[in-house]
Amino acid sequence: MAGFFIENIDNLLNFAEYFAFSLFSLFVFGYIYCKITPFDELSLIKQGKVAPAISFGGVLIGFILPVASAVSNSISFYDMVFWAIVSLTVQLIIFFILSRFILSNYVKDIENDKISCALFYFFYSIGIGILNAAAITY
Repeated sequence: MAGFFIENIDNLLNFAEYFAFSLFSLFVFGYIYCKITPFDELSLIKQGKVAPAISFGGVLIGFILPVASAVSNSISFYDMVFWAIVSLTVQLIIFFILSRFILSNYVKDIENDKISCALFYFFYSIGIGILNAAAITY
């Protein structure tokens, strides 16, 4: 019986370590993303604009999916950290590609609360996140 509790305490500590880093990486990603975009998502969301909320939500989910895959499939804590950093980098690259080459009016469209643009970006970000998560599965 004592072995059961010791094993579960070890598992709980592993859970806490992985979960805490996952939350930390989510907040770091959200902070970096908000700083590199040419508009203030949180300010626009506070103003009641829907498009930035949709867009930002898709980006966060697109980041969370591969981090969750890294947590599930990593062989160590540091392996998971490495893949979280890769996931962060991939989502930032996707933002630059979409906003510069595919949706050239992205910044103005989001600031003007254009829902169609936000939905396209939402689904694209989640799609990239799913692909990224699948690539981490090994």
